[in-house]
Amino acid sequence: MLPDPLLEIAPYEYAAAQRLAAALGITHVTAQVLVRRGYGDPARAQAFLDAADAHPLEAFGGLREAAAHILSHVGRRSHITVHGDYDCDGVCSTAILVRALHTLGAQVDWWLPNRLEDGYGLSAHTVERLAARGTDLLITADCAITAVEEVAAARAAGLDVVVTDHHTPRADGALPDAPIVHPALGDYPCPDLCATGVAYKLAAALLEGSGMDPALADEDLDLVALATVADVVPLRGENRRLVREGLRALASTRKPGLRALMAVSRVVATELDRVNAERRDVETRIRFEAEALVAQTPGAPAYVLAGEGWHPGVVGIVAARIAERFHRPAVLVALDGEEGSGSGRSIPGFDLLAGLQAGSEHLKRFGGHRAAAGLTIGRADVDAFRDTFVAHAASVLTPEDLVPRERIDAIAPGHLLGLPLAEELERLAPFGMGNPAISLLVPAATLEDPKPMGEGRHVTFTLNAGGARSRAVAFGRGATLPATPGTPVDAAVRLELNRWNGTVEPRLVLRSAQPPLCAPIEILDAPFAEAVVTEVVRDLADGVPGDAGANSYGSSPLSDDEPQMFDSDRELCDVRGGGIAGVLADLVATREPVLVLAAHAEHRHRALRDRVGGFALATWCTFEDDPGLAAEFTHVVALDPPPVPHLQAALQHAPGEGWAHLAWGKQELDLALRVLEFEHALRAPLIMVYRALRAAGRSAGSPCEALLRGEAARPNTATLAGRLLRLLCELELATLSHPLELEVCASPQRKALESAPAYRCYAHRLDEGRQWLTKAAPATVKAA
Repeated sequence: MLPDPLLEIAPYEYAAAQRLAAALGITHVTAQVLVRRGYGDPARAQAFLDAADAHPLEAFGGLREAAAHILSHVGRRSHITVHGDYDCDGVCSTAILVRALHTLGAQVDWWLPNRLEDGYGLSAHTVERLAARGTDLLITADCAITAVEEVAAARAAGLDVVVTDHHTPRADGALPDAPIVHPALGDYPCPDLCATGVAYKLAAALLEGSGMDPALADEDLDLVALATVADVVPLRGENRRLVREGLRALASTRKPGLRALMAVSRVVATELDRVNAERRDVETRIRFEAEALVAQTPGAPAYVLAGEGWHPGVVGIVAARIAERFHRPAVLVALDGEEGSGSGRSIPGFDLLAGLQAGSEHLKRFGGHRAAAGLTIGRADVDAFRDTFVAHAASVLTPEDLVPRERIDAIAPGHLLGLPLAEELERLAPFGMGNPAISLLVPAATLEDPKPMGEGRHVTFTLNAGGARSRAVAFGRGATLPATPGTPVDAAVRLELNRWNGTVEPRLVLRSAQPPLCAPIEILDAPFAEAVVTEVVRDLADGVPGDAGANSYGSSPLSDDEPQMFDSDRELCDVRGGGIAGVLADLVATREPVLVLAAHAEHRHRALRDRVGGFALATWCTFEDDPGLAAEFTHVVALDPPPVPHLQAALQHAPGEGWAHLAWGKQELDLALRVLEFEHALRAPLIMVYRALRAAGRSAGSPCEALLRGEAARPNTATLAGRLLRLLCELELATLSHPLELEVCASPQRKALESAPAYRCYAHRLDEGRQWLTKAAPATVKAA
């Protein structure tokens, strides 16, 4: 098994995603996807979701001229032959042009080359055959843009020619001497049309040119969708509309052939399964033999693999498997006699057609595009072509190009991985080349409860994240989990709608599971000794209700009704009830600075450092003392709830521009309450520390800090230590001669703990916090 791919998470503008979510009524996850894919403007994003791109026939250069030329032959009752290709795109484009010409009353037939006998594209011997049987006009479909010599031979034999194609022209710039209908050469706004899309446009032009309704061509949108997907052209612009409308048309098609295929798929499933099993057996055999050849040249930048008896109809599938598994361009050649029929598949970063052009002197025919191509080659030329092709790959591919990558479109918390989000993401379909399926990252997830499926080739399991559980599947990874159960991993998944037996449910498909790569977490709290001193000297005067005045520590000086502390107003984002790791990983991925506020910084650091990182961390006490520290952070996240209500308002009004995020759930509420009581219920810890100080001797001196930090079983925070130190002094149980250096009183007078002003202030704070955390805050927490 090859290593997992490198996860690529591009930064994105959080503000743009927020605007998009509000304008389009979509989730933040879907908004992330759209912004990362370049659709941050609401109007552009809506247009993409609508998939309504359509361009007039006038925008297709050379289209009307070619249609007029063909119509002149129709009027003369010329014998017209449509020459297609043997793949889905070639067959569908041929069918559309033949259908349109029949509608116009033309005398038309067709020619589909045999993969084994005729090879790739328009051949010289095919030209001879068509000339001999009386063809007057040859219209190519899905081929001949590179067949300069063959078109010249056809014209020399008395055939008129019109070329319709979408493949890349020859590197030398030579074009066939004939009218050409080609989206890129005709400057069409959607240059990525497949050959069937080109034929669809030409059919509309033929209908309009003869005075008929060009919309009649829409009867073939089902074929356009089928071929556009099968030929792996980019699903951008008009292609998205053609596929979306074509798939709807396919569901209710009246074409006997397509209806028969769909009927067979429903009724004769056993026969299909048998044929498919045979195909899988052939594919598996060829794949094993191809992988054995790969093992002979480990680390090569590209592969040209040839085998005797390989089925030419399967080598393209196996080439795709080899390219995916080894992340190298792969060309597989099925040898038969003195010739071979080949098919290649590429990887991002490598232009496969350019690779074939580099070795064109060793090829008889070839064509295709950047991602996939076909060729015909002589047996004796395979080794020379391999050397040239591999050398070209080595010259253009960098080591980084040869590392597999998984592009992440959005970071998603576990509680959102359900049916509503799956349905929303489906609005971005159809997926394919140029619009790949959406990849989500679920940070700090755990995988559990594996169950083998598909004879042990695959495994189903439960993905746990943010307190939510989702069913998931990993294909082709064997029957075991790709990670130790219960160990946090960053899981790259695809969220799909799984339709089965009339039901629809969400399903996660695992793409990768890797240990979290966590950047460091910076703790902004002051060192222990400094924080203790701050608490000792804190001004608590008039801090208890009923006393004169009001102090910012003992009461609530800032509420929603009172003036703001700072001239700022952060946008409030309430994401409570979801997964903490998902929220933090998303914000960190923006590359905008993030500050996290917690009840206990050291505890949170220990809990998070192996799951997520790349942010600053501070306690609520530090923030309360210095709200200005938020000024340099775009995002301030309340991981744990503030201990008292006025701090939530202070959070929203903290200095700086950006957002204030409320992110806690029930567990965080429980922790905040425990820390509140730990730092404010002072009777028991005061007795413990006082006894320890007396046991250490009258002058504690330097051991004081160690004593105040507490024991390993119950470590003290600096806040608690400072309060205990202050109470010792107020109760005259000890005197402070220097920061953290105490002298224990030999014969202290017995005083009630409540006589200390600081104790009354802490007790009031404890009561206020308990009411806030046990009554007000839990009622607002979202359900997961």
